[in-house]
Amino acid sequence: MKKYILGLLSIVTFFFSSCSNDDIEIAHKITFKVKPSSVIASFHPIFPEDFELDTTVLKLRTSIFIYNEAGDLASSATAYVNGYEKDVIFNILLPSGKYIAVATTNVVEKSKEEVTFEFWCYKDVKKLTTFKIENVVNGPGYDWEILGVSSVKVEVDGKKEIAIPVQPAGALIVPIFQGIHADKSVVFMELAFSRFADKIYFDNDGKWSVNFIRDGDFGYSKEKIDLTKSVYDKSTNLYSYVFHLPDSKYECRFNYKKDNNNWYFLDPLKINLKAGQQYRVTFDLLTKTSSVTLTNSASASLLNNQTDFSKGKQVLQVESITELSSRGNKSKIE
Repeated sequence: MKKYILGLLSIVTFFFSSCSNDDIEIAHKITFKVKPSSVIASFHPIFPEDFELDTTVLKLRTSIFIYNEAGDLASSATAYVNGYEKDVIFNILLPSGKYIAVATTNVVEKSKEEVTFEFWCYKDVKKLTTFKIENVVNGPGYDWEILGVSSVKVEVDGKKEIAIPVQPAGALIVPIFQGIHADKSVVFMELAFSRFADKIYFDNDGKWSVNFIRDGDFGYSKEKIDLTKSVYDKSTNLYSYVFHLPDSKYECRFNYKKDNNNWYFLDPLKINLKAGQQYRVTFDLLTKTSSVTLTNSASASLLNNQTDFSKGKQVLQVESITELSSRGNKSKIE
C-alpha cells in the first residue's frame, strides 16, 4: 500500500510539473530598427530645407504594428521624432513564432502629449486585414503629407535585431506655376485632379493596396492660388509639393479664371504614379501650356534657377497647419 501511494504521488507531481512547463511562454526581446530616412531618399526638394520639420510644432510619428500568424495585433509602439535622419529603435518582447511587422511614418502636429492635427490616421488596428491608414484632410499637404509604409515577415526564435527601411507609400508631385503675373486678367489658378486615393489597407501577407474615391470630373483640387492676394505680388514663379498614393490612371489638370469670371481648362496630364517617384508638373501662364517631367535624380529635380522662387514661400503655405485642420475632408471645385 505504501509503495502504491508513493507511486501515485509521483505521477501527480509529474502531471502538474508537465502542465506548468507547457504553460510557460518564453518571450524574446527583439530590437526593431525603423529607418525613416529611406522614406524621402528618392525625393529631392527644390531647397534642401524644404523637408525639414519645424520641431516646435511638427513631429514625425514613427510607429510599428506587429501581427501574429492569426493576424491579430501582438504588439505596437510609437515614437515622435524631430525628422527623418535618425533610426528609431523599438525593443519589443515577443514569444517564439512568425509575425508580420508593419512600420509607418507620417508628420503630425503635436502639443505636449497630444496629437492636435494629422494628415493620416490609423483605424481598426487590432487585426491586420482590417488595419487601414486613412487620409484625414484633402487639403494642401505639401511634403508634410508624405506617408511611409513597409511590412516585413519576422520569425522570432531568439534575441535578434531587425532593420526596417520604411518606403514611401506614394509619389511626390511638384507643381510649378511659372510667370504668375504674365496675364494680368488672370485672377485665380489651381491644379485639379480627377480622383483621390483616400486610404491603404492590408491583406494577410502584409501587402497593401489603395482605395480610390472616383470623381472623373477633376473635382478635387489642392493647389489654389488667388492672385488677388497681396502675398503673391512680388513672386514670379511658385512651387509646392503634393503627395499621392500610387495610381496608374492618375490625371491632373491646370485651371485658371479670368477677371470676367470665365474659367479656362488645359488638357489633362496623364501620369502612371508609382511609389517613390517624383514628378514636376508645370503651368506656364504666358504660353498657357502645361507639362510633366519625371524628376527622380537630384540634378533633374532642381530647377535651373532657384532664385526665381521666393525662398521659403510656397503655394498656399502662408496658411498654418492648424488652419488646415479646419478644412473639410473634400475640397470640391465650385
